[in-house]
Amino acid sequence: MPAYIRSLTFVEGLLEAVDLKIEYPYDDMVFVENNPFLLRFDAVDSKLLHLHFNHECQTEYRHQLTLLMAQKADELGIRLNQHADYSFQQHPGKELVDIVFEKAL
Repeated sequence: MPAYIRSLTFVEGLLEAVDLKIEYPYDDMVFVENNPFLLRFDAVDSKLLHLHFNHECQTEYRHQLTLLMAQKADELGIRLNQHADYSFQQHPGKELVDIVFEKAL
């Protein structure tokens, strides 16, 4: 159980800067439309979001997103920390997908 209520208001504001929307919030993660990255709430600090890029997201697009979101995070008074990439791993013959986080930066 988090020590604070996870508000999607900061996430919505952050995504507004890159013209994206929340696709699906789940537990401490927020999946973003088109899946270029996901955001994860910090376990303790309500003003800290962790940024994980999809391993398929192109480098130039990553830089553009990071720059725009960092500027917006400053305006909103939150911090954004970039972490390891992730990918999806499909289970053969099942409608089950795992999120696999790569080695930390």
